[in-house]
Amino acid sequence: MQLGKKIHTLKKGEEATAEPNIRHLFRNRSGNTAKFLVELRPASKGFEQSLQIGYGLAQDGQTNQKGFPKDKLALAWLFDISESNLPGWRSIFEGLLRKQATKARAKGLDKELMDKYVKF
Repeated sequence: MQLGKKIHTLKKGEEATAEPNIRHLFRNRSGNTAKFLVELRPASKGFEQSLQIGYGLAQDGQTNQKGFPKDKLALAWLFDISESNLPGWRSIFEGLLRKQATKARAKGLDKELMDKYVKF
């Protein structure tokens, strides 16, 4: 897990907390299956939905090797509903992603993905 600029390699049972307004990310580079618990405060329905859809797409072979959806409109829409932000100079692409998310909604892709993968 990365918190700010510091990377923490967590082992089973270890915890890390991302304080508000601290850039963070988590990923598993081990090649082994990892299970982890994430608690969001306040809760974010869109973030949870984006995870369910992202994992569903991966299970169905609809993601690339890095786990990103192959469908670029789906990627943009998931970015939008997850309330994510791009770090640093990459933030210049957020407006484009949000426009693409609007296109995804217009095509009904949002409803299609929600119906197929969201379980609540």
